[in-house]
Amino acid sequence: MSYVRQFRHERFAAADDSGNFADFQQAAVTDLGRYAAFHADLDNGGSAIYGGSFGGDPKKLIAVGDSLDGSTVVSLGMGRQSVNDEHDVAFRAVLADG
Repeated sequence: MSYVRQFRHERFAAADDSGNFADFQQAAVTDLGRYAAFHADLDNGGSAIYGGSFGGDPKKLIAVGDSLDGSTVVSLGMGRQSVNDEHDVAFRAVLADG
């Protein structure tokens, strides 16, 4: 059964059909309020950054363990101002090879 978790912004709800999200670390919303991204701890012990339009399902943008620039992501972070009105998402990634 599907359920919805609210997080740090009352106008955006993340649909969580499979129980993947353990906790939400940070959320960023565009100035126009139509797109949001969030950093979440996952039930499997990892973390990921998701993004999506209000009313839609969030999509994974990047996760710990993903490949990036020829290495593997070992840590992620983002801030409250990490999304612009063009839906670009800025984030910090620590890679396995430094």
